[in-house]
Amino acid sequence: MARLWEADPSALFAKRLGKSAAELGHSEGRDLTAVYASRLPTGVSIGPDERLVVIPGNMLSAAKVDIPDA
Repeated sequence: MARLWEADPSALFAKRLGKSAAELGHSEGRDLTAVYASRLPTGVSIGPDERLVVIPGNMLSAAKVDIPDA
């Protein structure tokens, strides 16, 4: 199956979105691919070269100011 989107490995990091993990008092996200792979909703899959990473909600909320609305 062809992918609708492909990551650009030549892209550079211009700036951090939100606050650092240290500023928020916790670690970065956790790779929970193995834990959730068998419990995904119908129609959802994780490709062999993909990982499911869970991040704390406050980390996502802190990044919202840097993410434009669609």
